[in-house]
Amino acid sequence: MAISVGQITIIDFNDAVTLTGWLSSNQSKSVRYDGNSETYNPDFTTTNLTVTPSLFKAGGATDLMVAGTGIKTVVWTRKNNNQATPVALSAGETMNAAFPKALKVTTIPFSASVFSVEYICTITYTDPTTG
Repeated sequence: MAISVGQITIIDFNDAVTLTGWLSSNQSKSVRYDGNSETYNPDFTTTNLTVTPSLFKAGGATDLMVAGTGIKTVVWTRKNNNQATPVALSAGETMNAAFPKALKVTTIPFSASVFSVEYICTITYTDPTTG
């Protein structure tokens, strides 16, 4: 079961194209650390985290991210500990080359100095009808 977080709707009043996008994950959005056993739950090294972006035109049933329709670029970045500026992904964090360009995390992204991680997906989309 996918968990959807970070939904956003963008309305363009010039040509009436409305886009709705969100991120779905195969894991919960919270990770618990057990200080006694020094383990994380869920453990991304045993069950990798996969975050998948979705983008729809309002009223449409086709996920533009699956089809790759009108998608020019997809860039994943991260923010540690509520940083002001996103940075590049770290080791063990990769974007799938094929659409829908899901993020795969195969390591534990936390450490003594990194206590929170926010993944950001930036999609550049051009409406094929209006250019």
